[in-house]
Amino acid sequence: MQTGPLISVDVRAVRPGKRNSDIEAVQAALVSVAGLTGFSAGAFDAPTQRAYARWQRQIGYVHPDCTGEPNQSSLAILGLRSG
Repeated sequence: MQTGPLISVDVRAVRPGKRNSDIEAVQAALVSVAGLTGFSAGAFDAPTQRAYARWQRQIGYVHPDCTGEPNQSSLAILGLRSG
């Protein structure tokens, strides 16, 4: 059930080293589902990548797929589970 406005995230914008509002949206979701802390808001930094890898493991990804770099499928599941 959608509780807020629908947010669209471009998977190409959510990459290590980038800084943008799409990353902020992903970080907000990671705070709630993967315990993201110590990050720089809007920057795909090391804490964000580690939290994303943790998220990937939570949804069943295994090495070498737990890179911490989003793909369309894991982002869609993140959106569904985090609201």
